[in-house]
Amino acid sequence: MQESQQRTENQMLDRPRIQDDVDFFGEESPPISTDHSRPTGPQPGGGRRWITIIALVLLVIVLGGLAIALLRPRSPQATYQSQTVVKGDLNITASATGPIQGTLYNADFVATGKISEIDVSVGQHVTAGQTLAKLDASTLPGNTPGANATLTAPHAGTVTAVNGTVGASSGVGTTGTHFIVIVDTSSLSIVANVNEVDIAKVAVGNAVTFTVGGYSTQQFQGTVHAIAPQGQTVSNVVTYPVTVNVDMNSLQGANLLPGMTANVTINTQSRTSVLLIPVSAVNFAQSAQTQGLISQSQVATALTQAHQQLATLQSTGVNSGTNTNPNPVTNDNPNPAFVVTSSNGQLAAVPVVLGLSNGSMYEVLSGLSEGQTIATSTSNGG
Repeated sequence: MQESQQRTENQMLDRPRIQDDVDFFGEESPPISTDHSRPTGPQPGGGRRWITIIALVLLVIVLGGLAIALLRPRSPQATYQSQTVVKGDLNITASATGPIQGTLYNADFVATGKISEIDVSVGQHVTAGQTLAKLDASTLPGNTPGANATLTAPHAGTVTAVNGTVGASSGVGTTGTHFIVIVDTSSLSIVANVNEVDIAKVAVGNAVTFTVGGYSTQQFQGTVHAIAPQGQTVSNVVTYPVTVNVDMNSLQGANLLPGMTANVTINTQSRTSVLLIPVSAVNFAQSAQTQGLISQSQVATALTQAHQQLATLQSTGVNSGTNTNPNPVTNDNPNPAFVVTSSNGQLAAVPVVLGLSNGSMYEVLSGLSEGQTIATSTSNGG
């Protein structure tokens, strides 16, 4: 009995398993490998798929970046205002005001007596030798020549003051007062008070133009005649009196009178047919440096070259050949500097040597040529 049962169990164990040959759905199963030395990790095909995915992600990122860069609004290109280097005349001036004066002549009796007659009045024109007034001869001291009783005009002109009346004493010896004052308006002068800042530029012989309130549309001429060596201080402002002789031919019928206030312009220096640029060009170049619109290396290079240009000018003693000014360059206060030019929105520093300035224009001694264009400001006026 036990042997029969043992055989039955052995037979069941020896019966082949259906799953070893046919799968659940009746298909053949692939043979089961018994080679345990083959690796069990990820197959090569799975690695290639990851590389492809990463490449696609990177491509999307790159294309997205390009799209953003292309679609982003671009900043407009910087633009600059510019002006052209021109050739012209430059005048340096000093301004002042002062009263018009005529040549004064004082007429006084030389003897004391009672005034018997006065023959002229203020505003009357008199000629040299004309009788002005007389004294009562009977009131003259003894031994006084009779001729001393008559007062005559020492010079032709206009009577501006009569300090006496008939019957009064002639007042000889009165300090600071003259009996009759005559002004010669055939020659006029101006005493202009020039500020101490400008007086060093003024010289005898400088040409002068002036205007007066009563003739605002006319401009008159004159010449510096004298410069007072002693200044005067009024309200903490120091000025120096400068005498200007008026060119009477420039009046052309205008009746200028002593006491009128003249607005004087003294031409202290002048240059003809020189290269000129606006002061705004120099100011803008300095602003461009401060704002970083041009590099410091550009500025340093330009200034080095400007100093070299100045050395060349000083060695020859005259201005650059582009100017016709024969004056020694030292007379023009030479100053190495730089200006800027603009091309496609980019600025470049250009070395120059500057000379005289009238406050609005600079004389250019070297570095630029007539017709050259330089930047003076940004397009919005900065």
